[in-house]
Amino acid sequence: MKKAILVLFFLMTIVVCISAEVPMKYEIVDAHVHYVDFAQNTDGVEKFIECMDYAKVTDAVMWGLPVTKIWGEYTKVQPVHSLADETRMYWDTKTDYLIATAYLNAKPEHQKRLHPFMCGFDGIDKNSLDQVKRLIQTYPGMWQGIGEIFAHHDYISYMTSGQIPRPDSAAYDMLYKFAAKYDMPVVIHTNITSGDNPEPILMYQFINAVKKNPNTKFIWAHVGISNDMYIPNLTSIISEQMEKYPNLNADLSWVVWNYQVDKGGKLDKAWIPVIEKYSDRFLIGTDIVGHFMPLEKYKSIIRKYDVLLNALTPETARKVAHDNFFKLLPKQKVVLKPEDRIQM
Repeated sequence: MKKAILVLFFLMTIVVCISAEVPMKYEIVDAHVHYVDFAQNTDGVEKFIECMDYAKVTDAVMWGLPVTKIWGEYTKVQPVHSLADETRMYWDTKTDYLIATAYLNAKPEHQKRLHPFMCGFDGIDKNSLDQVKRLIQTYPGMWQGIGEIFAHHDYISYMTSGQIPRPDSAAYDMLYKFAAKYDMPVVIHTNITSGDNPEPILMYQFINAVKKNPNTKFIWAHVGISNDMYIPNLTSIISEQMEKYPNLNADLSWVVWNYQVDKGGKLDKAWIPVIEKYSDRFLIGTDIVGHFMPLEKYKSIIRKYDVLLNALTPETARKVAHDNFFKLLPKQKVVLKPEDRIQM
């Protein structure tokens, strides 16, 4: 009996050793995080930092969600996900004030690792520019970017009250120009197509905005891919657009990774030469929504990119994992110039 137990222990030890993780080679910046969920709730800064430490993440963006899910009168459980039930959503400016409060209440050593962005804007409302100014005027020197703002966003677009914003709307164009003036990057979710159409029928709207605003640093969230979308020639498309527009950057988080970059757990090697060619312009992130725990969940989402990083040259891997994010941030703290201040 004792011999059998010893054999079992020996076998279990072998299994543990074999399944041990490969050491994490690169430090990572989580360049796509929603600090709150669709009810504007969160696990909080302390748990977020704990997850970052566990996964060897040095820094992370800190942005909210521009829409809130309505908690219906007859729904017992508060919906915290966009598809939790059939209730609609609405544009919600308070998300940025929640971010500001959480950031300012965080420990100084944690603030150094978090990078607040603002996003609570309706893309068809030209009043949004004044809201940006109010936020910067109220919290001078804190904000580092704009985003993730929403334009075409499949189910979220259909479920949000009002018109669906175009990425080249007049309201967003005002934000882009303002962002360029203050050297702030703009992260935008705008789908490359509609539904399961394999042709990029909506891309022209986004490219209109990129072309019209050459001094604005755009980050295309998920390279335009969203739920139930697959574009066969996406690598060719993003390569062609990056060649034309040096202000265009791409975020590889969420379903673009699952559907196109790492299909079924196997890395699509077609992405490697594109990322190597435009090594300064790709970013990665978790796209976690408000709830970071448990530790292993967060780590598994952010460290999935190791398979890509290990396939790149070391220099490119360091850029994609860490350095590119910092190149996009404003070179100095964002404080309103006198001509942009508004009465409050």
